[in-house]
Amino acid sequence: KSNQIKSTIIVTNNEEYLKKKTHTQTQGKNTEKKKNKSFRKWSFFSFLFVLFACMFFFPFISPFYIKNNNNKNNNNKNDYQISSMFLCDSLERNSIPIKIIPKISDEIKKLILNANLICYPIGSLYTSILCNFLVKGVGDAIKKNNCKKVYIPNTDNNDPEANGLTLYDCVEELLFYLKKSCQDPITESPLNSNKQFLNYIIIDSRRGVYRGLQTEEDLHHFYQKIHNLGKGYIERNG
Repeated sequence: KSNQIKSTIIVTNNEEYLKKKTHTQTQGKNTEKKKNKSFRKWSFFSFLFVLFACMFFFPFISPFYIKNNNNKNNNNKNDYQISSMFLCDSLERNSIPIKIIPKISDEIKKLILNANLICYPIGSLYTSILCNFLVKGVGDAIKKNNCKKVYIPNTDNNDPEANGLTLYDCVEELLFYLKKSCQDPITESPLNSNKQFLNYIIIDSRRGVYRGLQTEEDLHHFYQKIHNLGKGYIERNG
C-alpha cells in the first residue's frame, strides 16, 4: 500500500507538474503571439510609410523625370553637342589617338557608283551615318551617281548624339560631312551641289516626333528651308 500510495503521490505530483508546465507554456505562447501581432502591426505601418514615401519622392528620382528635365534644360543647341569626329589608327587605352584619313577602296567605290538608290537611313547620327563619310572619296562616288539620294531621319528624339539638333540641323550636318569626304573640289553652287548629294527627305508627319517640328508652322518653315537648299521631300501620311 505504501508503494501504491507513494506511486499515487508521484503520479499526482507529475500531473501537477505537467499542469504547471502546460500553463507556463500557454503563457509563453500567448506572450509570443502578442509579440508577433505587435510586430506585424508595426511592420504594416512601416510598409505604408515606405510606400507613401516612395510615391511622394519617386517623381523626383525616376529616370523619366530626369529625362524630361534634361530635355527642358537642353534647349540650347550647344548643350552636350558633339563638336568634332575623326578616325584614329588605334583604340588601345594607353595610346594617344592619331587622326587618320583613309581613302575609299575600289570595291566600295564601284558599289556606290552602281547603286540604284542611295539611302541615309535611321540610326545614330554620327556613329552610324556620318562616320561613313570620314573616308575620302565616298562623297565623290555619291556625287557622280545620278540615282536618287534619300535621307530617312529618326522618327523620335531619343538619339543622344543629336542632342540639341533640330531636323534641319541634322540635314545640314549630313551635307557638311558628305562634301567634306570629297577629294575633288566642289565647283558648283551650294544649291546645285546639294542636289548631287540629297534629293529627298522622308518624314512621318502623323506619328513622327522631330525636334523643331512641334507645330504646323514649324513644319511649314522646315519645308521652306528644305526648298531653299534645293531638295524635295516625301510626306507620308499613311
